[in-house]
Amino acid sequence: MATLRWDQNELPLNFSNEFLAHLQVAAHKRFGRDGRGFFLTWTYGDPDGKEVTVSRWLHPGSSLEFTYDVRDDSDNRLPPVVLDHGEIDGMLEAMERPVGVRATTEVWLTFTDRP
Repeated sequence: MATLRWDQNELPLNFSNEFLAHLQVAAHKRFGRDGRGFFLTWTYGDPDGKEVTVSRWLHPGSSLEFTYDVRDDSDNRLPPVVLDHGEIDGMLEAMERPVGVRATTEVWLTFTDRP
């Protein structure tokens, strides 16, 4: 699985190449165009076995390293990710919200706005 390092710390998640490629392009647009950061939020089991939600603030000064899988489980070379610009736009919209981009499909939200 693909990984993301933030200031030399590996985030405790494995990503698909597809998610990480879209995040990389969206972050590039956000940092380069606007010079602004965003939250990346996920829920996972921490080393103590507790389920926790974490929001990591990523900004143009962050040192980010995107690491992709090159081969599948059968040792076949993976094809490049075909970018979906609708997905990138969705990430850019999510970057405007306090929760930011959700890195896992099931995220326990720490807060919500009143309707």
